Amino acid sequence: MSPFDVASGDVRLPIQRHWACIVAGLLPLVIRILLLPYFPVPQPIVHDEFSYLLGADTFAAGRLVNPPHPFWRHFESYHVLQQPVYVSKYPPMQALALAVGQKLGHPWIGVWISVGAMCAAVCWAMQGWLSPAFAFVGALLFGLRFGVLSDWINSYWGGAVAALGGALVIGSLPRLLRQPRKQEAFTFCIGLVILANSRPFEGLLLAAPVVSALLFMHARSGRIGALWKSATVPLTAIILPTALAMGYYNFRVMGHPLLLPYQLHEQQYAVTPAFLWMEPRQPPVYRHAIMKEFWTEWDMAVFREARKNLADHFLDNIRTVSLFLLGSLPLLIGCLAWPQPRNSLDRVSGLILVVSLLGLGLEKAILGHYLAPIAALVFVQFMNAISRLWSWLPAGRRLGSALATVVLGFVLLQTLDFVPPLSAETHKPIGRQRRMGRNAFAEERERVENYLRAIPRQHLVFVRYGSEHSFHEEWVYNPAEIDSSRIVWARSMGPQEDRALAHYFSQRGVWLLEPDKSPVMPVS
Repeated sequence: MSPFDVASGDVRLPIQRHWACIVAGLLPLVIRILLLPYFPVPQPIVHDEFSYLLGADTFAAGRLVNPPHPFWRHFESYHVLQQPVYVSKYPPMQALALAVGQKLGHPWIGVWISVGAMCAAVCWAMQGWLSPAFAFVGALLFGLRFGVLSDWINSYWGGAVAALGGALVIGSLPRLLRQPRKQEAFTFCIGLVILANSRPFEGLLLAAPVVSALLFMHARSGRIGALWKSATVPLTAIILPTALAMGYYNFRVMGHPLLLPYQLHEQQYAVTPAFLWMEPRQPPVYRHAIMKEFWTEWDMAVFREARKNLADHFLDNIRTVSLFLLGSLPLLIGCLAWPQPRNSLDRVSGLILVVSLLGLGLEKAILGHYLAPIAALVFVQFMNAISRLWSWLPAGRRLGSALATVVLGFVLLQTLDFVPPLSAETHKPIGRQRRMGRNAFAEERERVENYLRAIPRQHLVFVRYGSEHSFHEEWVYNPAEIDSSRIVWARSMGPQEDRALAHYFSQRGVWLLEPDKSPVMPVS
């Protein structure tokens, strides 16, 4: 047997492999649709979601970027660039998925489709590492955990798109190790492109050790030429055009092909760096007190807390990874430490996961969608451990299968009681009602919007916050076409500046919203 072969096991799959992928992709989508009467289409809540929706609206309008508005200072908000162009700061892949949904009727349709693609890709990925039956069971469990109850399908800030990219990369690895072929190389390159344009840093933590493993293992076996031959066309047809397109997109935003919109945004607004080994920068000039509070106080507090004790912070991040992906830290440790791997392929997957976890442990903060690139790999490791446990102690095989069933049952119960574990406000566990039910801020925003839309004209709403207002409940977000939108949300900046903006929008009804004091009121 080749060191890269999958152990067949003795549990047979009653359907063909491609049908298993189709079922694994469709089942979570059907369940989520059936739950719509109880858990309706989600409303955006978190800053990031509004930013991604801006990106989707921009792409759906057929543009890469929007020109800056002449009164852009009134429209400044979190995670959005106003200068030199008006655009989301985030990589474009999640926004592209939402744009597809928007063209089909609603951005959430794009989330829904991407989740189905993710679950099908995870099943395909597991089939490269596991026997078909264990791959199918693992894919179904993955779909229930992330395709029905998690933030990845019940929000707009991503997860499924990056997990899709990670699944394509990790599923291509064993196939390319066994026999390098163009079709697997194409799939691998597509996965790399998705990762680079959804979660670049976390994607790199997965892609770098995977590429290193491919090069090392083929160089050691003397088949590096076969790998290069299979990769030449995909590199030319996918990676090169994508790199040129990314450079052009960056040039349209930044004026430089190698600088990301995210970098420009951080230069304009952020004080703390993305990584703990870097030092904070001097605060920029803020035009709005609530934005200054967010960046210089709350974000700085998160950064300082993380740097206070790096060892504890690292362990907290690893604990977060395990709780979000498997529901238990011991399960994650068990996947890596016991039982011993069967072959070289198992050792490669374990080493890649360790490298990725070490990198994630050093981030300033961890949210669930940050973990998306390695989600398929974690479940590959988990189901590998389950398959070995199933065959444990040949003389007492029933004991092994019974223990494996108990562990699977535990993870299933954790899934059925799954709580989207991280809020943007605190980076702490939150209740399921935030996503699967209703949120007070989202309900109030929806109520005000419905009230204004019922009045047959366009509106300009000045938003004025009290000193105790939470910056996590942000009203000032606008679509790509500000001037033609039904409702324009603007920050109140004082009588003179507000009069100038009201004059610019002289055909609109003018309103004042003070969320901490009174409902939206017309301005005479």
